[in-house]
Formats: sequence, C-alpha cells, structure tokens
Amino acid sequence: MFMPHLIVTTLLILGCCLTLAKAVVAQTGDAGINVLVRDQFGGTIADATVVLEKAGTKAVTDKTDNSGRAVFTRLSGGEYRLSVTAQGFTVYKRESLVIRAGHPQSIEVVLDIAPIESSVDISQIDDLNPEKAGLATVLGEREVAELPDDPEELERTLKRIGQAVTGEDLPITVNGVEGGKVPPKAAIQQ
Repeated sequence: MFMPHLIVTTLLILGCCLTLAKAVVAQTGDAGINVLVRDQFGGTIADATVVLEKAGTKAVTDKTDNSGRAVFTRLSGGEYRLSVTAQGFTVYKRESLVIRAGHPQSIEVVLDIAPIESSVDISQIDDLNPEKAGLATVLGEREVAELPDDPEELERTLKRIGQAVTGEDLPITVNGVEGGKVPPKAAIQQ
C-alpha cells in the first residue's frame, strides 16, 4: 500500500517539475516574428528590406519573398526597432516593437507609394527645332490627305488638332509662315 502512494507522489512532483521547466524555457527561449509587407492597395511587396534592431545587439536583416513575407527566428525577447524599405515606396519605421520569447508574432506593414519627383532645367537655346522639342504637330502626307477640302473646315480641323496637342489656341504655321489665311488643301499637299 505504501508503494502506490509513493509512485503517485513521485509522478506529481515530476509533472510539476516538467511544467515549471517548460515555463522557464518559454520565457528564455527563442522568439520569432513573421513580417508581411503590403502596399497601400493591399498588394504584397517582394524584395523589400526588413531590418530589426535591438539595443546592444547586431541588427538582423531579411528580404521579403514573392509573397511579401520576411521571417525572423531565433531572436531574443525584448524591444526592437523595425524598418522596412522597398524601391518606389516610402520608408516604414516603428521605434518600439516588443517581441516575447516563446510567443511567435505576425505583423503587417503597409508601405505608401513614394511621390515621383522630377525637375526640368530650362535654358535658352538659339536653334530650337520645334519638331524635336514637341512644340509643333507636323502632319505627313497621309494625314494631310485625310483633311477636309473646304478651307474653313480645314482651318477649324487644324486648330482642333493644335488644341488637342497643346491644350491652347495656338496660331497655325504653314511652310514657315505663321498666322494669316490657311492655303487650300491642294497647296499644302504640294
């Protein structure tokens, strides 16, 4: 009779020790985080650079895969800084991200599309070729052949073409002569 009681007591003590050991391992074990990177429209972003930095340790870096995921394992628990960069998108930074050992986490990061910046330098050019500069619409033989024969309708059509290209009401230049009366279509075709 004494023997079964001793076995039960031993098993209870062993069970408590295993439970306690599991709790200690969970507190001191590895931590991990799964980072999903999306754009502002919900699409995933491949090849984004994800960086986790913890004070006093070396930063860890990963690239997102084709499904927009970067997975970090074997991290020590604690507070991290997270930054995500991708070409054509604004930089994402999170100063405080708490990662707990034994508690795998997932986080979704949304990157906004970066604004497009451009600059135009304008300088004086003596020999400006309007055909190359985009300041004129030059009609070829085929386009001229499709123009109306009536001189007034021809002038209205040419002005509409100019307005469609530039958005402005510009003078018509025929054979280098600006303004004045538009010659008949037959004269233009020559």
